[in-house]
Amino acid sequence: MKKCGLYVRVSTDNQARGPEGSLKNQLQRLREELSNRSNQEESWVETKQYIEEGYSGKNVNRPKFKELLNDIRTGVIDTVLCTELSRISRSLRDFLEIIEYFKRYKVELVVIKQSIDTTTPIGKVIFTILVTLSEFEREMTAHRTSENMLARARRGLWNGGQLLGYDINTQQKGY
Repeated sequence: MKKCGLYVRVSTDNQARGPEGSLKNQLQRLREELSNRSNQEESWVETKQYIEEGYSGKNVNRPKFKELLNDIRTGVIDTVLCTELSRISRSLRDFLEIIEYFKRYKVELVVIKQSIDTTTPIGKVIFTILVTLSEFEREMTAHRTSENMLARARRGLWNGGQLLGYDINTQQKGY
């Protein structure tokens, strides 16, 4: 029997607030995967859910992720399911450490979107490439956001938040 931990994460509180949003969709897809993988020879059982609401994947400093690592160490779960690699992390360095941690405790990682299998040499190479691309995507998004905010500021546009000593112009959005 596989004792499975389902890990789901969204980056923003806004994403987490949607009643039919990404968190619910991720859980539904993971439960379907559990059902598909369970057979007469081996059952896959949902042991615990780890739902991370409003935490970035840029690092592993997240409460539910730390709980997941502790549950791995104590034997509560032996398989981690997630919908895609970016739910776990967007850092190559963190991913490599996570995989070593999983190996130490003989825990399997199942990523349904990318069909990841880290037990074969080709699976390890594909995994490393996908994690590197995920980290690159995060860095490019941060770079584009910074560039766009700078360009807006140069045009005198507001980038959000309330500046002390200034009032928001309700007649002209963004000023």
